[in-house]
Amino acid sequence: METSTIVWIVIAVIVVIAIIAVIAMVMKRNKETRRKKGGQLRKRADEQDTGGRSREARAAEVEARGRKARAEADEKAANAERLEAEAQQQRRGAQQERGQVDEQYQQADKLDPDGSRTGRRRPRDPDDRGSGRGTSG
Repeated sequence: METSTIVWIVIAVIVVIAIIAVIAMVMKRNKETRRKKGGQLRKRADEQDTGGRSREARAAEVEARGRKARAEADEKAANAERLEAEAQQQRRGAQQERGQVDEQYQQADKLDPDGSRTGRRRPRDPDDRGSGRGTSG
């Protein structure tokens, strides 16, 4: 082999080794860059996860307050219904009692049409309002 051929072979080997070295350095740099980006993404994901957990906790707290408010409202509604029913019952009792009292006044008026109603003015019908009857006297 001639010397020039050997020189060209050596040069070719050195060029190939240099190309392989450059490729290896580029791959190493890319790998480091990807690791750095991966670390940054993990850090950002951790921060978002912490924020997400915090928001979930606040949402659970608001939901619990909502359930409590709903329960209180239901309790108040039930209490209001109970009071309304009690008021209706008392109103019916008062109407019955008023009816009995009116019957007693009617009986008293039948027995003594000129008698006093113990200071209470209770006209029997709308026509009696201005007549003076039914006033205490």
